Amino acid sequence: MKQQMEKVEADLSRSKVLREKQSKEFSWQLEELKQRYEQQIVELKLEHEQEKTHLFQQHNAEKDCLVRHHEREIEKLEKQSRAAMAEHESKTQECRKRDGQVMINNV
Repeated sequence: MKQQMEKVEADLSRSKVLREKQSKEFSWQLEELKQRYEQQIVELKLEHEQEKTHLFQQHNAEKDCLVRHHEREIEKLEKQSRAAMAEHESKTQECRKRDGQVMINNV
């Protein structure tokens, strides 16, 4: 009976040591996973910021290109408008001269 008790106590002691060892191993694995996931989060945040910066730069470049295109279109339309106005002024002056000549001839 005494031997059995000693055997049971030895088994309990071994079980306790094994449980403590498993507990430490589990804690170590858990901490390792936690660090790995935290590192992944940091990397993903960095990647996200880089992509965000790239997209922002791309957006600004496209916007600048559109602004330049619109400015060129505006300049082109202004030139056309000035040319049309000059032509209109020229025709108006010709008509006035002709009307003045007609009036002088009729007088």
